[in-house]
Amino acid sequence: MGYVHDTAMSQMIPCTAMHYVTGTWSMAAGSVSGTIAMAKAAAAETAVINIPIMIPSNAVALKGAYLKSIEVDYEIGTLACTSVTASQNKITRGTDTTA
Repeated sequence: MGYVHDTAMSQMIPCTAMHYVTGTWSMAAGSVSGTIAMAKAAAAETAVINIPIMIPSNAVALKGAYLKSIEVDYEIGTLACTSVTASQNKITRGTDTTA
C-alpha cells in the first residue's frame, strides 16, 4: 500500500468513548432516531467532558496524519447554561509511541 492523501476523511467519536468528570450523567435517546446521547442532570456546577481525539498513526517517521480541524456537536436542552469553553491538551508522540 502506498501513500494516501485523503482530504475528505472524517471520524465520529461516540459519546460512549468520552469521559464525563463532573455531575450526574445518564444515557438517553438522541434527538436523531437510532442515536444515543449523554444527558446531565441540571445543577449549578462546571461540567468537564474529556473527548479523546484518535487519529491514524504510523510507526514510520513522517507517515502520520495531519489534523486540520475538530468539530464538536452538542445540544443544550435547558436554558441554564451560562458558558461553554473549549481547551485542549496536546500530546505529541514520537515514532516509537513514547510521549
